[in-house]
Amino acid sequence: MKRKPEFLTNLDTRQINSRSFALLKPLYYYSAYLDKTIVVPQGFVCDGTSDLLKDDTKGPAVLHDNGYRSPDHEIDILVNEDGRGVLKKYKISKHEIDMVFKEAMKVWKKPETKFGKTVYFFERWMKYLGVVVGGHSSYRDGPSKYKKIDIKE
Repeated sequence: MKRKPEFLTNLDTRQINSRSFALLKPLYYYSAYLDKTIVVPQGFVCDGTSDLLKDDTKGPAVLHDNGYRSPDHEIDILVNEDGRGVLKKYKISKHEIDMVFKEAMKVWKKPETKFGKTVYFFERWMKYLGVVVGGHSSYRDGPSKYKKIDIKE
């Protein structure tokens, strides 16, 4: 039986200006598509351009921004070495991170609304097609926009 995709930690952020926020804790996400656990580091600064800072897909947008902006598009993944978790670099393609974005939207729990808790099929596909069609320059130029700040515990 194949493992299902899931957010392994909660998204914990702090607004740092009107358009950006930083992760107060690492965000862990298991991607069934990649069969890997992605780790977005504490302090990663995200402007949510994948979703314009809307809470309904903020977690998936953080994953997507991290993939587009990480230096050389090398994201952190968690691997098991000798029974302990070790972070390794994984070079992620545009197609892969776009697919992870779509997959993550399917399992993300958005704030309660009168219509439900998950991101709807049509909304997922519109956002996914938006990054597939319009994301080429953002992927190409993304590493120059990578920011990470020190977070005091």
